[in-house]
Amino acid sequence: MNPSPSTQPGKRRELTPLLLLGLCLLVYGNTAWNQLVFEDRALTTGNPEFAKGLYLGELFHPGYFLYAQARAYRPVVTASYLLDYALWGRNPVGYHLSNVAFHFLAVWGLYVFIGLLFHKKFPALAAAVLFTLHPAGAEAVCGVAYRADLLAAGFGFWALAAYVRGRGLVIDAKDERRERPTVKGFWVALSLVLFLLALFSKESALGLPVLALLLEGATGSFPLSLIHISEP
Repeated sequence: MNPSPSTQPGKRRELTPLLLLGLCLLVYGNTAWNQLVFEDRALTTGNPEFAKGLYLGELFHPGYFLYAQARAYRPVVTASYLLDYALWGRNPVGYHLSNVAFHFLAVWGLYVFIGLLFHKKFPALAAAVLFTLHPAGAEAVCGVAYRADLLAAGFGFWALAAYVRGRGLVIDAKDERRERPTVKGFWVALSLVLFLLALFSKESALGLPVLALLLEGATGSFPLSLIHISEP
């Protein structure tokens, strides 16, 4: 007997992240055998401060720039290096696998964001696959020193997904939620937290609020007087 239509979409949703993970590993899995070079080493295993002990409090201390050997305030990125150092020590394999994992989380976040926005699987999957394979992202995945781009993209996509979920934004004129946009407190608050994580990963995340406003306009959710408060 054929499975019922109601069960099939759930199974597909469960498989899609695994397929995207497999694609990320297929494309970038071989980077695990690379060494740490130049800035990679300076920011991780070559940082003498890390060898003295792992103190997360230093991330919020005036001496951050000396501790992190960084030129910009990106505490989320430094925290990820600290975690890698605690788990892997000086073994470069773990640092590169972490980059692949962060790339996957960004790809998955993009898939969820586009899927919620359009309520269609194909555009979401096409965008996620293109983002996975596009050569413009190779430097960020292959170079541990460029992890800031991965983290900012990942938290940024998940922030937009949470915002779209919380506001009920859909680019579809037939969707009834377009007529009565709502604010679901939990999801909007979550999007703000994720935005802050993206912002403290890389300054380019400052553009996310502008994207949120553009999404409001694209989905016809203005004017703001139409907003109705609802429970999560």
